[in-house]
Amino acid sequence: GLEFISEKTKLMLSDKRLVTGIAFVVAAVILAAVILLIPATSGPVEGKWIKADGQMYEFQQDGDLIDGTSFTSTWDYEGTVLTMTSTRLAVNSNNAIYEMSIVQKFNIKLIDDENAMWMNWITLEIDGEQSSEMLEGCILMIKQDVASNSQEFHTAAIEYEDDKPGWC
Repeated sequence: GLEFISEKTKLMLSDKRLVTGIAFVVAAVILAAVILLIPATSGPVEGKWIKADGQMYEFQQDGDLIDGTSFTSTWDYEGTVLTMTSTRLAVNSNNAIYEMSIVQKFNIKLIDDENAMWMNWITLEIDGEQSSEMLEGCILMIKQDVASNSQEFHTAAIEYEDDKPGWC
């Protein structure tokens, strides 16, 4: 019985078309599995957001952050911490040009519908030094799909007041 199976296997392997076909099917299945494992987005923070003052933020999937300032910014979200890092050329007190760096870390709570998030500063570093210029209290941001200007923001914000975390 075992010799018969071995002979059949040798016969199948000698047929190159059959081996090529099987290899193609196996490769297609592996490729499909890998594609399905790639996330469609980089999380609930990704997208366009607005603050109460009308400032817009776009958290792009590649980690870039567009915030309407002259800074080049990136973002990272891990657990409940959102980190925004911004750099630009600046002039110091000696009139020398240097690269200014601002790193802001926020504790955030995403609302269940993922259309709003409450943020509170954990740390603010300017050029590597801790700053005390952090605002007190929390900041609410709402997805631009829900509110695209400050008037719409204030109307929509009422809906999220009950979701304000205790640490605000």
